[in-house]
Amino acid sequence: KWFFSFGAVGHDMVYSLVVSYLLTYIQFGFRLSVQQYFIISLFIGVLGRIWDAITDPIMGLIIQKCHFKLGKYRPWIFIGAVLTGMLTVFLFNTRLEGWSFVVYIIVMNLLWETAYTINDISYWALLPSLSSETKDRNLVSTLTLFFAGVGGGLIQGLITIFQTGNILESYSILSVVSAVAIIFTQ
Repeated sequence: KWFFSFGAVGHDMVYSLVVSYLLTYIQFGFRLSVQQYFIISLFIGVLGRIWDAITDPIMGLIIQKCHFKLGKYRPWIFIGAVLTGMLTVFLFNTRLEGWSFVVYIIVMNLLWETAYTINDISYWALLPSLSSETKDRNLVSTLTLFFAGVGGGLIQGLITIFQTGNILESYSILSVVSAVAIIFTQ
């Protein structure tokens, strides 16, 4: 229960960094036209949610159909964590400009959404398999949500400390810290 629950620290560090701060990083780190920023915001905000609505049930189906030597969930958790970590670093470490940056961010964000879905769906789907006792599952759920809050709060605290100064360098460092955290904790 402790190892599973602690996995939420890195899981939610990465999630909070991308979902809460990617547009801030783009807005204050790059010189974009209003049209370019609008396109990025539209694709991340709207297309990202539509993409997520499509990939979530597909990933659930894939998990149900696949059986690995290491179990049904653990390989997907590992693959998703590694891919999510790598793509988080890619999202926050580009120096492209103009429309090439717009295309890059949109593509990387969709890939990130997919990788995070692989990890997220398999991670939470594992929970009911941890125990047949409702009381035990509830305890693990509570611990997991606590550690998720720790991860989200940790990245928000680090943003507050590191965001002053060079925003590109700050987010670059935080992306690497978050990537290491998801891979290590998951």
